[in-house]
Amino acid sequence: MENYNEEPILGVHLGNTNNCIAIFRNSRTEVIPNDCGNRTTPSFILFNKKEILIGDAAKWCRVKYYNNTIYDIKNMLGKNLMILNCKEISKIHILK
Repeated sequence: MENYNEEPILGVHLGNTNNCIAIFRNSRTEVIPNDCGNRTTPSFILFNKKEILIGDAAKWCRVKYYNNTIYDIKNMLGKNLMILNCKEISKIHILK
């Protein structure tokens, strides 16, 4: 087998429920933990007047701020949100 001493390769998994980032270097794959130490990050975003939370923090606060929490972000990638009908987006992606 060849000796892999080249530049590292970064892999990103964007899932419907969770996301994961890994790096391949020196013939090994290492999953990079998030700021909470978890190897996967929930696909949640919470926004309010003071801050924007992502991942675990947004998921933990989703009950209190359900009108400001968006999940399943992967399905919104690449879409122009200005064109999409707000009712259509909220029906699918905003918690109720």
